[in-house]
Amino acid sequence: MPRDPPSPGRPVGITLPDSLPRPVTYYLHCEEAERLRRLAARDKPVSRWDTLAETVTAEARRVYATFPMRRVDTTGRTPGEVLRMITADMRGEPSPADP
Repeated sequence: MPRDPPSPGRPVGITLPDSLPRPVTYYLHCEEAERLRRLAARDKPVSRWDTLAETVTAEARRVYATFPMRRVDTTGRTPGEVLRMITADMRGEPSPADP
């Protein structure tokens, strides 16, 4: 039976298949203009931590780049499209996920 992913952020309404191998680390990123648009569209109060995170965005990206993760550009993609990219990548099919 498929299990729902944990939802620390905004719910995306997708269910991960049980057949997805684990552990897998993907770094989901988007263009800066898209990131800012998504932040503005969130239906939640801005916390102290949100504000603090905005002061170190460039540093966080630099640090994330040092980890061995598959990078997936989510710019202009729906959560379902991103999930299809990741599952295709996991099956070894052609995918825009960057090794």
